[in-house]
Amino acid sequence: MNTNHPSTFLCHSLGCRVNQAEINQIKRSLIKAGFLPWSEKLKDKPNIIILNTCVVTQKAERETRKEIRHLKKIFPQSFLVVTGCAVNARNQLKIKLPNANLFIQNQDKKKISQILAQKFPPNKYSNVFTKKRQRAFVKIQDGCNQFCTFCIVPYLRGRPKSKSVAQIIKEIEKLEKEGILKITLCGINLSLFGQDLKPKVNLAELLENILQKNQIPSISLSSLTPNLINKKLINLYINDWKSNSKRLSPYFHIALQSGSEKILTKMNRPKTNLNKLKDLLQYIKQKIPEFNLRADIIVGFPGETKEDFRATLHYIEECRIAFAHIFRYSPRPGTTAYKMIKNNQWREVPEKTKKERSEKLRNLIEEIRQEEAKKLIGQNLNCLILGKQKSYWRGLAENFWEVRIKSQKKLSQKIIPIQVTGYQNGKLLGQPKNS
Repeated sequence: MNTNHPSTFLCHSLGCRVNQAEINQIKRSLIKAGFLPWSEKLKDKPNIIILNTCVVTQKAERETRKEIRHLKKIFPQSFLVVTGCAVNARNQLKIKLPNANLFIQNQDKKKISQILAQKFPPNKYSNVFTKKRQRAFVKIQDGCNQFCTFCIVPYLRGRPKSKSVAQIIKEIEKLEKEGILKITLCGINLSLFGQDLKPKVNLAELLENILQKNQIPSISLSSLTPNLINKKLINLYINDWKSNSKRLSPYFHIALQSGSEKILTKMNRPKTNLNKLKDLLQYIKQKIPEFNLRADIIVGFPGETKEDFRATLHYIEECRIAFAHIFRYSPRPGTTAYKMIKNNQWREVPEKTKKERSEKLRNLIEEIRQEEAKKLIGQNLNCLILGKQKSYWRGLAENFWEVRIKSQKKLSQKIIPIQVTGYQNGKLLGQPKNS
């Protein structure tokens, strides 16, 4: 290989925000080691492809296999590296994956640049053009020891491990210098953040530190278990909003899973007081009307009755959850629920019923989304301009609503105030406030 031409690489990630944070870190480490990010402008195909995988559901596992086959088809000469949860599941649970040139487990992701440097001589170079980022994921925690009965992740990610507050602050400082405008703090289970540190620290305390020590304009959180949402966290958001700082993005994405106490107990979820959670969510929406609620919901968990499902619908309606990732339950090898089904101790909900319930839930959430959107019309929101698309500008409002912005002017890719003018196809419509 001619070392005057550094090896090129293409990174791709499936699944959660932690995976996205990790693939970005892999990309940075490869660039630092002397590899060149591939783009379609280059004549040759990428020398190396790194795919970070997900197998949290049967659907995710199918998508992982499909993506491996797809990458091999369009880049047959490239060296394909498959990493992430699918590789751990392949080794530990014997799931089948298409062939790749190299499989690397979660615990060895940090070594990818070193491993590839031995196989592909990199070349130090400068003035590499990479697309300027506006947003970044900051991984603050990994692993889980909750062992929810439906979840395969603790078996693939290992014990909980947190980054120190000082390490996180330093990482954010670096992103600030790169011009990042918005960060999302992510982890496999954010409720476990800081519990392994000495002294222990919690998520609210971390946010207080970031607000004091960093100037990043917009901070958001990835998925939160209900037990993380307490009065201290709520008041932190309310005080930030009242002060006009508005650096904490006014939305929560809640790993709710069900509105039935019986099903949550069966899932072995962290102790959830649904009434207390509802009161807190209604309180924050009262104090910050623009506040947006999103959730993960599992439909058709073994033993879920009509009454259990109705309880979920009722809960979502009362809490005004306007967006949701809806998962139809799928048994995952190695989990308690999988074993209980195999031993005929738990009965699966028929697939037809799961589909019907998913559709009912989707329709309800769309109704709530339309009603919540109407309340936002005429309001002013800070919005991160993402770029131009056809006849409008794409934006991401501070409360995580997507916005289509009409403007004859060229809008800089930064945070600007916009006025909400309407709603269409799940997105807000808006215009720059000063136009």
